[in-house]
Amino acid sequence: MIRCLPVALAVLMLMSGVAAQGPALTPFYPACVEAYSKCDWTFYNVSSLPTYNISAPADTAFTPLIVSKNKSVKLTVVNSNNAFTEFVYKEGLLPSVYEGKPRFRISTFKPFQGINGSRLAHERYTGNQERVASGRCLRVYFSSYQQLVTGRVENVRVARFDDKCVVFWTYAYPSA
Repeated sequence: MIRCLPVALAVLMLMSGVAAQGPALTPFYPACVEAYSKCDWTFYNVSSLPTYNISAPADTAFTPLIVSKNKSVKLTVVNSNNAFTEFVYKEGLLPSVYEGKPRFRISTFKPFQGINGSRLAHERYTGNQERVASGRCLRVYFSSYQQLVTGRVENVRVARFDDKCVVFWTYAYPSA
């Protein structure tokens, strides 16, 4: 079972500089698959854990549309206000805001609204952020969304524990 790393451990890692130097944690594919199975959402035409290239230009979608795994739910717009991305490790989860030089912002990975719905994009990377996020499992949570219900748009606010999230693996950063 995947559990969040205790806040005390995250703070200890931060104070010791471990998170800034690169995690002592292990990216682990089975843990990523488990996290994927717990999220209610995925990407269009995807039925298992996907892998995406996060090297797209800033503010450009790098994923297909975000969709519900429940085919009867038709998502339109999704939002991630104050919902940070998590890196999934064998040992548990660590919020992305504890990693990178400079550290990732809450909004580094975010929904990008398009004509037919939302996809994921990222802000401009600074420092080593792209390298830190490469070859990793990421979980992005959402704070609200719109869905079509019998021809009308319904606005839905969600709590973090509602599992309105997507999970994906990232391609490894090319070595120099």
